[in-house]
Amino acid sequence: MRVITTLAIASLVALAVSAAPPERKPWQWSVEERLALRTNPEAAKARVSARGRVATTKAGDKVVDAFTGQTHPELFLPHEVFDELMQLAFLSKPRTGDAFRKYMMPEVLGHGLPADFWERLRNISVIYMADVHSAYDRPSGKGARSPQTDSARQDFNRRYNVLCRSRIEALTKARQEFGEERFNRFLYEVIAANMFSTSFSPTEPSALRQAEEGCR
Repeated sequence: MRVITTLAIASLVALAVSAAPPERKPWQWSVEERLALRTNPEAAKARVSARGRVATTKAGDKVVDAFTGQTHPELFLPHEVFDELMQLAFLSKPRTGDAFRKYMMPEVLGHGLPADFWERLRNISVIYMADVHSAYDRPSGKGARSPQTDSARQDFNRRYNVLCRSRIEALTKARQEFGEERFNRFLYEVIAANMFSTSFSPTEPSALRQAEEGCR
């Protein structure tokens, strides 16, 4: 009986393991799941503790969250990873962008993306890139990039909302152009893996959700 019971238990365990859903990959998380974990205060505190972060701002504010794409790629929202990709590939200095695109070609091809990936991505995102330049490259005050007056801030907010919408539209087109699963996997395995985030104040889920929805 003991042998039969042991075999029965072993069979049940094997059946449970085989029936268990496979571990989800970072690109397969829903937006709500990402937000729930990212904005959980206790989880954020544990992430800071795990990294041994004790940094503070000049005002004395302590780090309330810190994570990287090496340990928590699932915490980055798709629009953040897409924005990072665009910054590196097209919105940085021309020589930097050229070097990045060339360096990433093995990863591009290795993820099943086409040889003309960068050209097609640029064409898809041309409106978004123009909106980024419009929002951030307009000097204000004494030549500063950040708005200094109420009217300047209102103007910046209006322009940011425009780029926020065009960013999601470009991301949606990229998914359609290259295949949603394939493009999302490239974003999280290649781009998010090298990202990091440090926050000195609690993250508002509503703000992140709004950006993910195109600030509509």
